[in-house]
Amino acid sequence: MEDEIMVLFRNLPNGKRYRDVHVYNAAISGLLCSKRYDDARKLYESMEMNNVKPDHGTCSIMITIMRD
Repeated sequence: MEDEIMVLFRNLPNGKRYRDVHVYNAAISGLLCSKRYDDARKLYESMEMNNVKPDHGTCSIMITIMRD
């Protein structure tokens, strides 16, 4: 399922409503559950490139990833 998350995310339109913090959080969380920490980190880093600011949820997910 984790491969499908990355494919789906990469194929989303570039519109702001598809590239908001909630979509990123859902994708990063799915990768966390699948133990794909490197992909989750890359997705987190792509938030900055797309001018999406992390929120408290994003930070919580990333702390869990770093802990694991």
